[in-house]
Amino acid sequence: MQACVRKRVGRAIEGRRNMKHLHVLAEKYQIKLEQFNHLLIASTATPCNINIDVGFGRSDHRKSIIFSHHDIGADVYVYGFGAEELSVRLREINRLAETLRHLFSEYAFAIEWDGRDLTARVNMYYYSPYKDEMLVATLFSELRDVSGYLKSAASSVSFRSESARCKIGPRWVRRATNTAGFLLPFLLMFSFGVVVYTKLKGL
Repeated sequence: MQACVRKRVGRAIEGRRNMKHLHVLAEKYQIKLEQFNHLLIASTATPCNINIDVGFGRSDHRKSIIFSHHDIGADVYVYGFGAEELSVRLREINRLAETLRHLFSEYAFAIEWDGRDLTARVNMYYYSPYKDEMLVATLFSELRDVSGYLKSAASSVSFRSESARCKIGPRWVRRATNTAGFLLPFLLMFSFGVVVYTKLKGL
């Protein structure tokens, strides 16, 4: 029993040390890290002067059924609010699509940009950033490169006036889903309370 406890404590201490080292490495690349269980979220400031909420994906993998896809090369597409206008410029940038494809192939299952931050979501069940420092440094470096490409592209993109009416993209959908998931238990409890109260009142 004591041996099991010592092992668990040892793993916890090692995990904190690994995460601290990872944060130090991320700071060198201007990357911010957050971890929720086995989900690692890596983000880097990518501000631009246009309203945008887009995500990227691989054509041979996950598909976004809500939004239209706009190909940018190397079997990579962009979707969401502003994707159509942005895709024209993104197709002209060398290395962008290939870099995004590599990030999807080796690290991230989702990459999103809301006009403020570029975010990559990594499932640590499939990729552990603690195993190889060279690989995780490549993740941070490529994410920073993509950030630079996107800022450059946004500087020469203009929106049609009618396209700015409703800003709905992957980040908006994620936040709305999280909010709904948070409120659902309270709504169910309220509905159950109303039913119980109604039945008791009818007795």
